[in-house]
Parts: sequence; structure tokens; C-alpha cells
Amino acid sequence: RVHGDTSLAMLNVAFTDDAKGKGPAAGGVSALEMQSFEYEAGGFTTPIGGSASPSKRAAFNTFDGINDEFANDLPLLEELGINFADIRSRAQAVLHPFKQDTEKLSHIMDSYDLAGPIVIALALGTCLMLGGKLHFGYIYGVGSVGCCALYLLLNLMHERGVDLYRIASVLGYCLLPMVLLAALAPVLDLSSWVGLCVATLSVLWCTHSASSMFTAALAMAEQRWLLFYAVFLYYATFAIMTVF
Repeated sequence: RVHGDTSLAMLNVAFTDDAKGKGPAAGGVSALEMQSFEYEAGGFTTPIGGSASPSKRAAFNTFDGINDEFANDLPLLEELGINFADIRSRAQAVLHPFKQDTEKLSHIMDSYDLAGPIVIALALGTCLMLGGKLHFGYIYGVGSVGCCALYLLLNLMHERGVDLYRIASVLGYCLLPMVLLAALAPVLDLSSWVGLCVATLSVLWCTHSASSMFTAALAMAEQRWLLFYAVFLYYATFAIMTVF
């Protein structure tokens, strides 16, 4: 048992004679040998009253190295790139688009997160399934094609360009208002005038959030309306899927 920085560990090494009783076994001793090793923070050191072989000392120090390696391991969710605080901040930026400043919206584009968009896409498919529509394949198909199309458009419009993962992250998080629209399907007739108005507001909400993030991060204020139109078509496809 370790007390503070140092402790004593007892290692009992017993070597027996060979079967014929002609003396000690090869490389051993004929009697029970007791050795006390002094343990410090760096590992086992020279034994008290004797000397340890390099192989024995290496074996004990190996255990210390393994323990230090496990102690320095990152949590599983962090290794997978899942940060719930980051997911919450991105969702809040989408749900409160008028309360976010340009600097904060630009910071969202500094890194990407695909765990949230995947969950949002599953939530959209689940809400549509509750309304009697099984559209999981269409959701991922339209989402993938739309991300690739906007990737080409943004890289043509901006000289620095942006990678596909960040585009997928922004478009996926900004799909959150469409999930709220799909959640109303079991209780509201979306094909009515009221439903169509709510669907239009949802598309504008999604489009405003996504275009604001792209504009703030890529400094495309002069091209905002062109980008707004492309993103509007993207989310209008999901609205048509949800309503009809």
C-alpha cells in the first residue's frame, strides 16, 4: 500500500532445486530469497540490502508507465469529437438568430460538428414517420446532394473557399426549425393555409440562420442575397417533403 511518495513493496522470489536434488536450478538459488524494493514516484528503485536485476526493475516500471498512460487518456466523448456544450451553443444560435452578433456567428464556423446534424436529421425523419411518412432515405439523399451543391457554389463565390464538413455542419444545425415544423404535422394540417404559412416561416427561419453564419464567417455581405436564394431552395425542398 502506497503512503505518500514512497512505500515498501515485498517481492518473494522462490527458487527450488531441480528434481534430482543435485543443487539449485539453473540461474536460481536453493533457498527462499526475500527482497524489499523501495518504491518512489518514478518506479521501483534499488532493493534494500541487495541489487535488483534490470529485467525485474523494468517490469515494475512498465506497470507505472501503463498507469500513467491510462491516467492521461481523454474521455470517450471527447475522443469522438462530441461536445454537448458546443452542440447547445450551436442550437441556440439557430433558434435565436436575431440575438447573435457577427463575431459569435463567425466563431461557429471555426470548427465543425457532425454529431448534431445527424441527430437533427434523425429527429426530422422520426417526426415525419409519426405523421405517416417514411422519408429517412430522402432526407439523407437531399441533404447530401444539397451540401455538395452549396460546397461548389461557395468555393466559386469565395476565394479562400470552405470545406465540405463545415458546410454540412451549418446546414444540418439550421435544419432544426424544420424539425419543429414536422413535429406539428400530427396535430396540424400542413397543407392548409395556416400550415403553408408556418412552413414558409420555417423555410425563412432556416435560410436566415444558415446564410447569416456563412456571411459572417466568409465575409460575403455583398453576396448575401445570392447565397440566401441558394440556401432558400435547399430548405424549401425539405419543406415540400414535410408538407406533402
